[in-house]
Amino acid sequence: MATSELLGPVFPTVDSVACNTGPGYAVNAADLVKFAAIGVAILMLARVARGRLTRWGKTVAAIAAVASIVTGVANGVEHCAHLEAVGLVYVLGLGVGILATAGFGVLLARTGALPGWIGWVVTAGALAFLFRANEGGRAIDAIAWTVVGVGLLVGALRVAHRNQLG
Repeated sequence: MATSELLGPVFPTVDSVACNTGPGYAVNAADLVKFAAIGVAILMLARVARGRLTRWGKTVAAIAAVASIVTGVANGVEHCAHLEAVGLVYVLGLGVGILATAGFGVLLARTGALPGWIGWVVTAGALAFLFRANEGGRAIDAIAWTVVGVGLLVGALRVAHRNQLG
């Protein structure tokens, strides 16, 4: 996710050149991977919390995941296939995805299936993206997802270590 955010400032005119240059292709590919990774991460978090998520929580998670993946695909199609009409799909997917991700974070935090901070960090990242995307909000969202991933990895390693000690 961070790669996508780092490439933007390095190649600031990528949106205007779309996929007419190597950097344009790189930024659009990184965006696709970023949005797909967010969608998969949401599905994995929902899977971990599935026993405690309500039907509404599972629905919101599915909407957030699908919207995120659609956003990544639509962005690449719009820029690389030069189909400007797909921009509407991108904008709708992005809006629905951000709002659903923020909502999912709240619902996840309230389940108790995972430490509550995970859901709140997901929500904070989504809201930062929503309200301050061009003023560092996208980077904050990328950092939020990185923190969640590292936190889950550290937790899993601690559990594995405790199990080894027996």
